[in-house]
Amino acid sequence: MPDTSGEKVSNAALRRLANTIAAIEEEPQ
Repeated sequence: MPDTSGEKVSNAALRRLANTIAAIEEEPQ
């Protein structure tokens, strides 16, 4: 069952998560 608003929220969350992961990966350990 397609949920447009749900997809928008998921896409925004995934984009935010991807940005967070990218920032963490760029951090020197």
